[in-house]
Amino acid sequence: MTMANYPFTRQKSSDSSLEILYHLGRLTWPDLPVSSDEFGKHVSRSLAVGKSRQTGEYQLTEWMAKLRLRDWWLAMACLQDADKVVRERAWTRLMAGTVPANGRLLTESLAEKARLVHRNDEEARHRAVAGFWGLLLAGGTASSKGPLHRYDGTSPFIPWILTVFHNQLVDDTRKKVRETGAIPLDATLPQHLDLPEEVVSRFVIRAKKWLAGLTDREALVLALVWRHGLSQRQVAELLQKHESNVSRDLRRMRDAFQQMTQNLVAGDDSTSDWTEADAWQTCLMREMGHVLAEDSRLGSVQIAQTIDHSTEKLPLSP
Repeated sequence: MTMANYPFTRQKSSDSSLEILYHLGRLTWPDLPVSSDEFGKHVSRSLAVGKSRQTGEYQLTEWMAKLRLRDWWLAMACLQDADKVVRERAWTRLMAGTVPANGRLLTESLAEKARLVHRNDEEARHRAVAGFWGLLLAGGTASSKGPLHRYDGTSPFIPWILTVFHNQLVDDTRKKVRETGAIPLDATLPQHLDLPEEVVSRFVIRAKKWLAGLTDREALVLALVWRHGLSQRQVAELLQKHESNVSRDLRRMRDAFQQMTQNLVAGDDSTSDWTEADAWQTCLMREMGHVLAEDSRLGSVQIAQTIDHSTEKLPLSP
């Protein structure tokens, strides 16, 4: 549930809204108390993260309307350093979390992603998962901060963590390729790039425009395949459609998506280090998950309602 369901996000002043939000968070996680000063610091941090992902103004009310309080509070409790007992308890809660799409434990899903990349190297799989928690908090160097500091609470926390882990595997795989010159057979993941913010913003704006133009049925197929991992055959059975129709729908959406989101690089963005194709693939892997997570039509409840409506009204497609 996002904070858009709470009327005070629109009716109260900022100070009053934040005070209510703080006490609501304490009720949501009574065993993870956080001081009001720590709370305020992380509100500021989250607003800064949100502002960095879009052009124009980013207001407190906009962030609160999208906020997933339970997820954000847990992340904040993992980050705070005022109470080590609370922090350790928060990390325990996080590691025991489950993936909403399939109910699997987060730790099991991390291990599965590592297995797909390191198919024949058990030690590498264990090292990737065991080292991820430290990287999530502290980053890869003494002076860096981990990805957890960039979580602003506007997307589901567990899927976000899985995306971060996937990206870490991407970076590690590409680093190994550069260092050894070996190319793994399954190395189809895009290279890590430090893209200009303007390039990333172009991709996000265009991707959101493309997503908004999809019909509810198209958004449903997209969510089932891309976000929840169903095969084309499973989607066809679920929606009572022929598999060829699902394949055609996906191909049409993919072509339209590529046409709308490519040509990201302006003349002053390009460098000798990366190409238009590199930029597009990197944006796709690193930003598209956030774009999908922000569309209310792709949430689990809405998907269930759309499926019920579709199967009641639509006959089997020819």
